Order: sequence, then C-alpha cells, then structure tokens
Amino acid sequence: YDIHNAVDFAIDAQSGYVFVLSSNGIITKWVSGEQTPFSYVNFPDAQPLTSADAFFLDSDPIAQDMFIVNRVNRTIYQTTLSGTFMNSYRVFNETDFASLSNVIADPTHQIIYALSGNSIFALNQQDTTQP
Repeated sequence: YDIHNAVDFAIDAQSGYVFVLSSNGIITKWVSGEQTPFSYVNFPDAQPLTSADAFFLDSDPIAQDMFIVNRVNRTIYQTTLSGTFMNSYRVFNETDFASLSNVIADPTHQIIYALSGNSIFALNQQDTTQP
C-alpha cells in the first residue's frame, strides 16, 4: 500500500480497525497491520467519489458512520462503516463550500459541522433529504 496518497485516517475504537482515506477517494481498512476488504456500495451514479480531502469517523455505537469531504464536488458524503452510501450534503450557495476542508458530526444532536475557509457551517441532518 502506497501511503503517499493518504489524506486522512481514523481508528474505530470499538473494532480497532484503522481506516485510511486516499486523495482519490478510496478508503482502505486495516486490522493488525493487514488490509481487509472495504468497498463503497449504493453510491448514486451521478455522485461518484473520485477525490477526497478529509473524513470523520463517527464510532458512536448507534450511528457508526463516516463523513467524507470532497472539495471538488463541494459535497460531504455519509456512509456506514461498511461503505454503504447513506446521504450527501451540500449548501445552496456553492461558493460557501469552495474551500471545504474538514467535517465533524455530532450524532446526538444530528448536526454536521463543516469547515470551509474561515467559516464553520452547521448542517442539520434532520432538515435534509436523500438525493
């Protein structure tokens, strides 16, 4: 595995899996130094994940989701820890996400915080619908 393309990583405290995100949007999953299978499922054809900049792993026992930042598409993608597409999040004014660089989710309040430039946006997950 070539780690030069890695842009972010996270460890699931419950399972011990290490997830590594590459700039091309691919996530690899590791346990005890060995790569284990991971693939995306059910991504809409109109929303391919071909690049990524950062991600947040929510290992809350109930939520267990990943939020992946794609600055090029100005989108945050939500998947399960097994890679199943759940939702995507964008803002009405696309220039607000022109410098999208990071994301954190609060499952208790169902809010996603997105960092773009010098602004932090709070996106209410209850106010969105799946595409």
